[in-house]
Amino acid sequence: MEIRSSLSELQKLTEFVDRFCQEAHVVNEDRVALQVTLEEVAINLILHGYNSTPDHVFVVSMQADQRSVTAIIVDDAPPFDPLASPELDTTVPGEDPDGDCNANVTRLRLPH
Repeated sequence: MEIRSSLSELQKLTEFVDRFCQEAHVVNEDRVALQVTLEEVAINLILHGYNSTPDHVFVVSMQADQRSVTAIIVDDAPPFDPLASPELDTTVPGEDPDGDCNANVTRLRLPH
């Protein structure tokens, strides 16, 4: 699925994930986790990777087998590895020194 780098395109992603999960018989809990994770990655890509410029396109593909779902996003934004970001200290209220709270949300959703 091709998605333009605009927040208004996120509905297409939601519909794509819902359709895929229905066809692949993905349970609702996993569908929601996949939906939240892909939306978070797409928002970060649009806002930070593309600096909200709408003239880019990224591609989302998914596949499933009996035990797992794999989602791949291919883009031309500068590289960013959310797992390389320092972990957020959740014991300090309001602590987000690098503005990387979203990287920590992604880290929670990705297998280590």
